[in-house]
Amino acid sequence: MKKQTKKKLLLGAFAATVIAGASVEIVGARQIGELSNFKVTSNGNATSTLKKMNSTNTILNLMDTVGGKRVDVTNYNSNTGKSVGSAQVWTATRGSFYDDSAAGGSYYLKLFNKKLFQDNFTIYGSWSPDSN
Repeated sequence: MKKQTKKKLLLGAFAATVIAGASVEIVGARQIGELSNFKVTSNGNATSTLKKMNSTNTILNLMDTVGGKRVDVTNYNSNTGKSVGSAQVWTATRGSFYDDSAAGGSYYLKLFNKKLFQDNFTIYGSWSPDSN
């Protein structure tokens, strides 16, 4: 093969690689909120507000508590105050749940203690409106 033909092939392959790379959608890193010494009560307490980056499940990671506790979770749109979904998650688990939250929106969780005869308690963990 001629030297000039090799150069054209290499240049063409390089250009194709650059074009293909430019069309890949780059997704930003997900936001993660920490839950440290977070009080779970029958009236509920709200987490910080986080922005949802993509259309994936909401995640709640809870560390272990003595005896295991059930946490009732409601996800709210911070702009409208409307609920977009709810779930139940036990401590020492990673809860992943679908809701009606949308990429680009801002959301917060409200964590409740709704289980009968379960005293209010403190949790540690993290949450994200995105699973990846």
